[in-house]
Parts: sequence; structure tokens; C-alpha cells
Amino acid sequence: MGIPKDKSDDSKNLREQAEKKAKQQIVEFRNQRGQDTAELIHELRVHQIELEIQNEELRNAQLELAESRNKYCELYDFAPVGYFTLNKEGLVVGANLTGAALLGEERGNLLKSKFSHFIAPSSQDDFYLYRKRVVESEARQSCEVKLRRKDGTEFIAQLVSVAVTEQKGKYDQFRMTMIDITERKKAEEELRKSEYEKTLVLDNASEIIAYHDTDLNILWANRAYLKATGLSLTQIQGKKCYHAWGLDSPCKDCPVTKTIETGEPQGAELTPQNQPHWPPDMGSWLSKAAPVKDKTDSITGAIEVAYDITERKKAEQELLEDQAKLKSLASQLVLAKERERRRLATELHDRISQSLVISKIKLDTLRKSWRSRKFDKVLEDICNSIGQTIQDTRALTFDLGSPVLHELGFETAVSEWLTDRIQKKHDITVEFEDDREPKPLDDDVRILLFRDVRELLTNVVKHASAHKVKVSIRKVGSEIHISIEDDGWGFDTKKAAATAAGEGGFGLFSIRERLGQLGGHLEIESEPGCGTKATLIAPLKQAKSE
Repeated sequence: MGIPKDKSDDSKNLREQAEKKAKQQIVEFRNQRGQDTAELIHELRVHQIELEIQNEELRNAQLELAESRNKYCELYDFAPVGYFTLNKEGLVVGANLTGAALLGEERGNLLKSKFSHFIAPSSQDDFYLYRKRVVESEARQSCEVKLRRKDGTEFIAQLVSVAVTEQKGKYDQFRMTMIDITERKKAEEELRKSEYEKTLVLDNASEIIAYHDTDLNILWANRAYLKATGLSLTQIQGKKCYHAWGLDSPCKDCPVTKTIETGEPQGAELTPQNQPHWPPDMGSWLSKAAPVKDKTDSITGAIEVAYDITERKKAEQELLEDQAKLKSLASQLVLAKERERRRLATELHDRISQSLVISKIKLDTLRKSWRSRKFDKVLEDICNSIGQTIQDTRALTFDLGSPVLHELGFETAVSEWLTDRIQKKHDITVEFEDDREPKPLDDDVRILLFRDVRELLTNVVKHASAHKVKVSIRKVGSEIHISIEDDGWGFDTKKAAATAAGEGGFGLFSIRERLGQLGGHLEIESEPGCGTKATLIAPLKQAKSE
């Protein structure tokens, strides 16, 4: 608001303006009239001009006042809140259009009516006490009441009022604003109900749940948390989370601490084994924490959820033990099958094959010494049939269990099988290397390694479309390394590892399992189009200490 100008200044300015306008006319008039008459006319002329200027300023002021009044009326009538003025008797003496619309009444009908007629019965007492506070206090007062429109519909409004006093300091009337907060109250009620339901769910959850501030103080905990710690909510609020569990300091892998430090969700298994200061009777827990942030994305705390996984860990351990037993039984079954195959191979070799050989020798001798040529053809066919049976028996003997493996050793058996079964039978170029170092093997290790080598070579024939295979056997420290390389198609090792049911995947899985039982392992190097290298690694037989 500008500073009011002194009226004497305005008059002086008017005089100066009038003098300026009249000066030219006075000069001309003096040339035509006498001096005294000219001065009189000059004064009259100046006064006339002063009046004209004042009239112009009054018209401008009236236009500005009218424009300002129109703007005020627009702001007042179409404001987003209702405006009311009540007198001492509570009658409405002023209201804007918004206020009238909120009450569902014409403004003309609203004036001179009691505002309390629009107060719902349930809020009459509240409104009475509210009016009393407004009158008795010089400060602004606020309240929430339920109002009833002319058509009977109700809504919740927030009233804000201030008393207006007379010059003598007595209460004259008060002005009031009104806002429809029905939707806001519904939203607040729904939010309150939602929060209550969430709290109810969290409070009755089987997992232990707690809310911590950035100093690891517990602000809230559910029933499961209280039950686990043996504390009440009053006792636990404000307590350090690790103190609640009877600890002097946070666990080294505490997810809550890490979450507050990093601002990222964290998780950890807390057990007496990995937490030396962790109470043994606490069992095992899976603890997870997530950060709580404010509107500025600053961390204000963390929510922790923990699960008692003691029984799960026991079940996992039992499962691992059962799996180990199954693996051991599987290896024993394989060894039992190999021993039985070896026994059958020995029976075929020592009994049936030998008997067939002796029978063929005797039959050949008989055929050569037989003077009559009448049965030559028959005897020859019988000899040839026995010879083929001997070859088939030998092949079956090698399939069941190579006698060479037990008689001449692992390296010789691999070399012979590679030549006979891969090169001759499938027309694949083979190469065999042996470092000639002594490689003593336990019988079980030798049997399983030979089986695994044959299985890998069979995979090469079935799946690799290779033209060349190289087998290398060498001693590396206290281990034997058998490498099988081919120039075939190769495969994606990651996909093969992801599924045991893939092409050749189950066979590789079985080989890994068997080698693992022996204390060894399998290494695979392969890429599509680049061939494959498989390396079997197993422990050598240790010399017995004297």
C-alpha cells in the first residue's frame, strides 16, 4: 500500500499545472487588456483549470475503485472455500457464492438465517462450544463439524473463524471460512483402516518383524519378536536390537546395520556357527532388512524380518547326509555291477571261451584226420560257427569287463579299447599318450575310471561327429589325469551344467558323482564348433606306511 500524499502538496501541484496552462493565454490577454483586468481573468482561468484537473482525477479514482471492487467480488464469490460473516445472534449477514453452493441454498435465502440450522444434530454441541471459543478468544479457531444441506444430504466441513470487534473492543461479529473435507476424511479413514489392517497382519505374523531407527534402536516389534526375546513392547521400544537378544554388540553380518550403511536391502543367515557370540540356544535365523526412506530419499530406519530356520537347517543337513549316503550307495552299486560284470567276463573267458577253443581244436584235428570226405563240409561249417562264437564271446567278455584291465593294467586296457572299439569299429583316428610314470590305482578306482573313459568315448561316437580322438594319461602329483580330446561339434558347457537331462548331460552328471565319491572331479572345456576336452582327475593309491 502506498504512503498517503499531503493535500497541500496536491493543491500546490494543481496550482502549478494551472499556471503552466494559463501562462500563454495571459501573455496574449495582457497585450489586449489592462493590467488589473488581466490579473483577475488570470485567476479565474487558473481556478477553472484546477477544477477540471480535479474532476479528471476523481473520475480515474472512481474507475480504479470500481475495477478493484469487481476483482474483490470475483475473488470473494468464486473462491474455492466458503466465506461467511455471522453476527452476535449467529445469523448469516454475509456469504459468498461458494459457501451458498456448499449448503445447497440460494444466497438471498441464506442471509438473515441462523447458521446453526445447517449444523447436523450430532455436531450442534460442538458448534456451540466452537462459537464460544471464537467469541472469547482473539486467536483464530478451527473445528470439524457435520453439516446438513437443504436437500438433507450431509458432509463434513472444516470451519476456521476469527472474531471481529467494535472500536470499543466488544465482540460484534465473526468471519468464518468453510471447506468440504468429506473426501479427505474418507481417505483418512481408509488409510487408518488400511494401516490398522497392516499392523494387525504384521503383529500376528509368524515371522519376527521390527522397525529400527538409524541408531539400531527398536521403534516397534510384533508379537513374534516379543515372544522370541521375552520382552514386552514397552520394554523393547528404544532398546538396541542386539541388546534385545542379549548381545553386547551387533552381529558381524547384521543385515539391519548393513542396510542402514548402504541403503540397500540385505540378508544373512545367523547361526551359532557363523556368529561366535551368538547364543547357542538361539538356533539358526534367516534375517532380511530393507531401508525406510523419507520424501527426500534419506534413510530414516530399517524394517527387519527374521525367520527361524533351525528346523530347516536340520532338514537340509539331514538331506545332505541322505544324499551323501545315496551317492555312496550308487557308487557301491556301480562297483558291485562292475565286479559282477568282471566275474561274468572271467567265467566267459576261463570256462566258456576255453571250452569252445578246445572244442574247435579237437574238431579241427578230427576233420583233418577223417579219411572220408563225406562230412568235410559239415565239419568245416561247425568249426567256423564255433570260431565265430569264440570271437563273439571274447567281444562280450571285453564289454563286460576287460581282462586286460586286471592283467596288464589301466593304461594298456584304455589303449587297447581305444584302438579296437573307436578306431577299427567307427573309423575314427585315435592317438594315445602315456607319460610312462607309475600310477598305482585301487581296484575300485581303476574299475570306475575305465568305465568313465569308455562312457566319454562312447559319447564322442554318438554325439560329437568327431574325426579324431586323443587320449592322454599322466601323473600329476598324487593324482592321475586322463584327458579325452575330440575335434567334434562341441557344446555349451553352461547349458549342459544347467540341465542334467540335456544331450549327454546326465552321463556327465553321473561321471561327476562317481568321481566325487572317489575324491576326484571332472573338468570340461568345450564350445560349439570347437571340439571338447574332458579331463578325469582321481587320487592315486597311497603307499602304506610301515
